[in-house]
Amino acid sequence: MKNGWGCVTSLAAVLLLAAMTAVLSSGTAANTLAHSHDGLSRIVQNDIAIEPAAPGVGPLRPVPVALLLPLRSPMLGEAAAAVRDGFLAALQDGRHRGAEVLVEIVSTNDSVADHLVQYGRVQSDNSVIIGPLTRTATAALAPVVTQTTLALAPADNGRIDLANTATMPPFAPTLAMGLSIEEEARQLADWASRHEGPGEAWVMSTHALWQQRTADAFVQALQANGRRATAVRLDVTQGVLDPAHLSTLREKIHRDTPAVLFLALDFHQAVQLREAFGAALPAYGTSQLNPFNAAQWQHAPPVPQLEGVRLLDVPKRLRDQDLTAAGGQTLLPAMRADLDRLQALGHDAFLVMQQLLRQRSHFSVEGQTGSLSVHMDSGSAARFARKLTPAIYEDGRVILWTGAP
Repeated sequence: MKNGWGCVTSLAAVLLLAAMTAVLSSGTAANTLAHSHDGLSRIVQNDIAIEPAAPGVGPLRPVPVALLLPLRSPMLGEAAAAVRDGFLAALQDGRHRGAEVLVEIVSTNDSVADHLVQYGRVQSDNSVIIGPLTRTATAALAPVVTQTTLALAPADNGRIDLANTATMPPFAPTLAMGLSIEEEARQLADWASRHEGPGEAWVMSTHALWQQRTADAFVQALQANGRRATAVRLDVTQGVLDPAHLSTLREKIHRDTPAVLFLALDFHQAVQLREAFGAALPAYGTSQLNPFNAAQWQHAPPVPQLEGVRLLDVPKRLRDQDLTAAGGQTLLPAMRADLDRLQALGHDAFLVMQQLLRQRSHFSVEGQTGSLSVHMDSGSAARFARKLTPAIYEDGRVILWTGAP
């Protein structure tokens, strides 16, 4: 049996969607329909409450939306699948009631050219487009956007926005809501300005590109808060922080006595740094210092080297998550941290899309990636802000920070 949109309404179709998306389960409450056509997946959510039609008016058709993701990319396919799965999980969640939507999943490869072709093909047929996932593709699409678009990465324009907004040109009705490590750095700098005394800050990073970008954001935000900040680049030897360089810095830190450290490092590097420097100085770091979610921390060995380090992360990672069945048997392995955050991003893209379909231009949403706020004023750039959740290493584990950040 088929409905008016050509979507198969049989149980077989539901099972097909389960195989395609790897996110459906037998316990799913939503009645989700799908079919595959020319390599595209179409999914309709048909149990979400909408306003009843006026007498004499036929039933409202689902609103068409498109997910534009690099699912055919060898490097980004896994990340894209995580975003897709989070979006589809939110679509099936009966708690997220709103407009009935028909979702078209549009796969791209790594190239900007393919993004442009696929975007041009679908933008006239869909009310909202969710994607792309990379900074370069977001920047390339900005001048050609004519349809409401939820970009899942900020435009790579080399500018760090200290006003806590992700903006695009007024002529492009685009809302950039990607996860930004630069924004984490800005919020951490604000947090430290309220909790730490005066004095110089050292910003620690290696020469890795993402760490340099994070460190630059730290320095700019700290200086904007009136604090002197010095960027310190750490040498890496055979994948670990160079011991000789750490020894030299340890002597320098005793002479210069910085007041606080900011760690633009990954988890393992932060552990090495703390082992070399000790825990006397207050330290702040990004979500990269949290390798586990709340449930995993219950079984993970403690990390005393990071005791007292403050950090930010998406709330999904800091909430308790049940990873065991009723009898205590472990279920599926927990998702890798970066993919977990991307799945949360897909979930929140659905929440924001639902608000836009309600034609709301100013709204706030409590999402899995943080407290989200959107302002879309006529004649000006759309503004998006995300407030992350503060956490701290206590007794060797990451827990929610209970103080006021």
